[in-house]
Amino acid sequence: MLTNFYQFTIDLNHRFPVEEIFPNRESSLINQNDFGVLLNRITNDLEIMEGNTLAESK
Repeated sequence: MLTNFYQFTIDLNHRFPVEEIFPNRESSLINQNDFGVLLNRITNDLEIMEGNTLAESK
């Protein structure tokens, strides 16, 4: 497995809601282990946006 040799790390800027998505995190660094949390957040946000769009079109 490549994660035994490499780690992909991103330092998020102040515009990204790190504290909201990752409560109790002291750093703005995320890595590939956090992608599941990010994908869940994106999915939820898209569902909310789609719901709002459908409500507005009625």
